[in-house]
Amino acid sequence: MTPVVRPVFAMYEEEGKVFVSAEIPPVDITERPCFKTAKGRMQGSYIRVSDANMLMTGYAVYRYEAFRKKHRDGIRPVEQVRVQGLDQDRLLSMSCNANRTGRILQRWNSHSCMIWSASPKTALSP
Repeated sequence: MTPVVRPVFAMYEEEGKVFVSAEIPPVDITERPCFKTAKGRMQGSYIRVSDANMLMTGYAVYRYEAFRKKHRDGIRPVEQVRVQGLDQDRLLSMSCNANRTGRILQRWNSHSCMIWSASPKTALSP
């Protein structure tokens, strides 16, 4: 296995019988996914579902890689785009939805040069 799995063993004796247990501590998130070395990361990574081991999807393996390498897909700024080149109706719709939910608006403001107004009719300022 990569990284190496190191179980923690415990022994207990009762009525002349010895009971042995093995606990496998979780792998640190920066080293995940743990995979069968002979099969490689893509074909040897599994996830436990109920009492079965299911092969992880390529996307699930990629998400661990993205976390480890600090990829931030989907929120990379595109310097060449100007507000005038964007679909104004879609931006207005997004602004209205953001005002309704309150979730997207705050995040977008911190990563964008656009200024959002409280009024939906004047939602954008270049």
